Amino acid sequence: MLKSFSILSVLTLALITSSFFPLMALAQANPFASSFSCGPNFQTYIARGLDGREGMGIRCVKQSNGSSSSIKVPAFAWYGEGTWYGATCRYHHLGQAYYEKTGSTTLKGYASDFYGNGECADANYPGNITIKIVDSSHIQVTGAGWNEEWTAVSSVDYSPLPAPTTCGSWFDEYRAISSDDVKNTSTVKDADPNHSGLRCVMKAGPRNTTWYGTGKWEGTSYSHLVTGSTKGYGASDFCRTNEGYCANFAY
Repeated sequence: MLKSFSILSVLTLALITSSFFPLMALAQANPFASSFSCGPNFQTYIARGLDGREGMGIRCVKQSNGSSSSIKVPAFAWYGEGTWYGATCRYHHLGQAYYEKTGSTTLKGYASDFYGNGECADANYPGNITIKIVDSSHIQVTGAGWNEEWTAVSSVDYSPLPAPTTCGSWFDEYRAISSDDVKNTSTVKDADPNHSGLRCVMKAGPRNTTWYGTGKWEGTSYSHLVTGSTKGYGASDFCRTNEGYCANFAY
């Protein structure tokens, strides 16, 4: 969900370049069904530990168009959350995957944990994750303590965690407020909470490429993921039952 927001920062979000990555296109369930899916703008995966860890999570994958001929552009970005070790450890993270080198078939992953929202994990992975597309329904993620297999589903019996309210140290954190509030508000904290939000921009990997946003617009909650391509940025809303927006903005 992207509206007329102004991000109060001197940061300029640079456009990036990329080319096509043929990740599988899967039929998505109704985003407002009783079971969980990331929505029609993402591929939904269940993540389970290959090392026998108890627990699971979900991965919402947004395709970009990076390829092994444009290795500075993401092949895809993802948002992940869930619990490990039963329910004793909960986590949120954001990641982006790039081809390792020109002509390579291996993807290099960058990921950062959100922290400060009750998470047990607070780690950063600056390109030391290996991502393997096993087949049209399975992705394996290993290295640097990761040992996961993602399985594609249309929906899953899963109750999502509350959206983060702070990013943690591995992100550049911003507050986004409406353009009208920029004109009428002296400070960000005075902005109307029904027209403001949080932006967590990844530092790991090419900077200013992938970010997570959440907040309210016209009093209705939203959350989205944004990443880059050869054509510019693209944004996709997570279409959750407790959120009122389900839009996709092309690259």
